[in-house]
Amino acid sequence: MTSNVLRLPGKFVWFEHVSNDVARARAFYSQLFGWTIEGMPMGNQTYDVIHNGATSIGGFRTAEPGMPNHWISYMSVDDVDRSFKQAIANGAKACFEPTDFGEIGRGAGLTDPTGANFCVWADNKGDEPDTEKTPFGNWYWNELWTPDAQRALAFYESTFGYTHDTMSVGDHGGYVVLKTSKPRGGVFQSPDDKIPAMWMPYV
Repeated sequence: MTSNVLRLPGKFVWFEHVSNDVARARAFYSQLFGWTIEGMPMGNQTYDVIHNGATSIGGFRTAEPGMPNHWISYMSVDDVDRSFKQAIANGAKACFEPTDFGEIGRGAGLTDPTGANFCVWADNKGDEPDTEKTPFGNWYWNELWTPDAQRALAFYESTFGYTHDTMSVGDHGGYVVLKTSKPRGGVFQSPDDKIPAMWMPYV
């Protein structure tokens, strides 16, 4: 692991669109947000990196056959292997084991105990510093929609060290804000049990 780099554990640092039609998804989001896309060689493949201005903020990846289109959120951690083991011990399921991605970083894929997919990630160059104001076209917020907000909260706090505040949202009850040194994301009780558990990023 690279030392002497900025690491902000608990911050969501990368968002990847997994798509059945990457070309169409690229065209849609580029027009909507003004993103530019640059291909980055990764082994025998090319990974489409999303740039908002000069900042790399995410990527596009082709979905496996039968997999629905979705966004996947990457959470910064100090140690991917340790966080992966702790998540499994606390009820998560493995999507992919801790893996080195060339010289870029190390990551692993998980499904939380309520069914939401996410990744843990340690970038070899470190994390982008927090800013007071989010530039247009960058990620502003990340929100977990889940059928069991209390179970999800217990998992993310015990596994990744979050604390939380709870805000009233009227008829929907309490809205949980996950915090480290600052707010990092929300946990929302899905109003309909037919909605699958998922992390929903906001631009």
